[in-house]
Amino acid sequence: MPIKNYGVILEPLQETTYLFGRATKVVDNITLSEPDWFRYLTDGEEQAGLYFDSLGCVSFSGLNSVESIIEYQLQNHMIHGENIQWLQMNGYFNSRGRFECSDRFTAKMSGTTKKGNSGERVGNSMRHNGLIPEARWPFPNRQQTPVFDWDDYYQEIPQELIDLGKEFVKRIDVQYEAVVNFDTDDLKKALLHSPLQVYVHAWGKTVGGVFQRTDKVINHAVTLFKPEWNIRDHYKLEDIFDKQLVGDFNFYPVAMKYTVTSKSTMRRLIKGDQNERVYFLGSDNKLYHIGGTESFDEGQRAGLWGNWGEIEILPQVEADAFTKGNVIGFIS
Repeated sequence: MPIKNYGVILEPLQETTYLFGRATKVVDNITLSEPDWFRYLTDGEEQAGLYFDSLGCVSFSGLNSVESIIEYQLQNHMIHGENIQWLQMNGYFNSRGRFECSDRFTAKMSGTTKKGNSGERVGNSMRHNGLIPEARWPFPNRQQTPVFDWDDYYQEIPQELIDLGKEFVKRIDVQYEAVVNFDTDDLKKALLHSPLQVYVHAWGKTVGGVFQRTDKVINHAVTLFKPEWNIRDHYKLEDIFDKQLVGDFNFYPVAMKYTVTSKSTMRRLIKGDQNERVYFLGSDNKLYHIGGTESFDEGQRAGLWGNWGEIEILPQVEADAFTKGNVIGFIS
């Protein structure tokens, strides 16, 4: 019986691909004290529906990494205040308040086929096409009436959602590096900065619930979030998405590591000469009110703006002429 491919295409890396540990333009902005991302993982999601398999394991595993990084950054005040407001307004947080993006959107935008996709194509799509909320383009994988099939999953995406992804790119920069020729120490070093997209054979035998080493063909992409070795899969085993792999498990000798950077779309600090409210002037030419002293001080500590002495005081009539945006705040 032929071995099922769950959706990974193993392609040679491009000559321009950034390599982890080499001189690149990627700057790591997260370094955990221990290589364990479990607390930042979002909810598990299935890549297969009742009637078909999306073969989107590369999109699912890549997004697991990026979502976990953004969740860490939200918890540690690394996302600019105006970007948090924008994410909230556009539905990027699920019912539990966790950041969650549409795997279906990325699978389509990256060109997934019935043979699957490659890590670089998915990484490039996240970087250039952005991400949209799961709630805006979901996968109703248990829908029976009407039948939801492959063509429904990969139907053309409305332009307004494509535009939303482009706006995400303006605010959040997603980059990837390949971890190559690695040993366990390399994986642990890379795991300090990001959950890793790794490529495996799914699945061999288990001993005591731990998946054993196999040299069978690589056919699946999953998210490695902790040594030695815990992965987040997109198929449940006894209603659980996470699996433990034996210490000498056989990974394909390339993994993908992600870096996410929040970009400020804002410019000047402004207040009117007859009002105590302090604003940031956005690139959309709107004034965004900084909600109180604590928010101002938190933003200053995060490097989002300068000190109180850098506030420009304008005649009130000029300050009032600007369109007002939302209040800038922080998630504690």
